[in-house]
Amino acid sequence: MAHYRDGGNMGFVSTGDLSAAGNQFLAVKLDSNGQIVLASAATDKIIGTLLDTPGTGRVGTVRLRSCSGTLNILVGSGGSIARGDAVTADSAGAGVTTTTAGNQIIGYALEAGAAGTVIELMPSTAKV
Repeated sequence: MAHYRDGGNMGFVSTGDLSAAGNQFLAVKLDSNGQIVLASAATDKIIGTLLDTPGTGRVGTVRLRSCSGTLNILVGSGGSIARGDAVTADSAGAGVTTTTAGNQIIGYALEAGAAGTVIELMPSTAKV
């Protein structure tokens, strides 16, 4: 059955334990049961970034990449992100730059950031 939800945040049940503090602001995708797991590749069907840290079977809040406004992401260890860069997810769900065809873009960086920092993105549902 179809539903309509207004707003940029949505709750999803977590398949695994995402309660570690370092999981906040990582990219997530849906598994085959419609539950959230961390994104693990730039080509994943990323739905947004995690706003909290739910345990297994708990509801986590996701800032959707189709939202109005902005969203945050934790910059991955793959290097820094410059203002304006297209951002996707690395194998741990953290943000990294991309120019590779077929990669999902979570958003475009509104500020620069080094590994381990949280930056603000203008959301996007595009692919490179």
